[in-house]
Amino acid sequence: MIGSVFSIFVTAGAYLLYSRVYEIPGEQFPVPTAQVWLDMARLVNGHPLPEHVTPVAIAFAVLFVALPIGAALVGRSTSVHMKIGPWMVQKSTVQRWWPSGIAFAMGIYNAPNFTLMRAVGAFVASMVTEVIVMRTQHVTDERQLRRKISILAIIIASGFVLGEGTLSFFILLSQAFS
Repeated sequence: MIGSVFSIFVTAGAYLLYSRVYEIPGEQFPVPTAQVWLDMARLVNGHPLPEHVTPVAIAFAVLFVALPIGAALVGRSTSVHMKIGPWMVQKSTVQRWWPSGIAFAMGIYNAPNFTLMRAVGAFVASMVTEVIVMRTQHVTDERQLRRKISILAIIIASGFVLGEGTLSFFILLSQAFS
């Protein structure tokens, strides 16, 4: 609760700093999520949809209704056992790579510059893990090595995020008061 109250003042102060240095919304901070919410508010309050949206909406509705049905049907026919934590779960090889409607819908709210860098980072972490595991032949427990590498990757990524945030805050302060 104390953190929530404290964050109100930090957020308001950060917004005042950002709006003093940058134009919000502007070229550097376009606020794409705000545009989505604005369009939704207009739609709810009686403004019409753009032309030719209905066929596209129907096509995507059919696609994302068919995907889970297809995943369930494929999962029944070719299933394998997987251990997830203490549970044994049946999961199809095809089903593991089946597209998710929820993951697709998240693209509405996340801009590509937010998502693509995380995808590249995950790919690089996966490749580094594979190289380390292949070069480390004297390890008896490969799963434990992978777990330790993933924990190290999380720590390094957190450090990058914290460092970027701290550096951008100091840059913002120097631009606001110079």
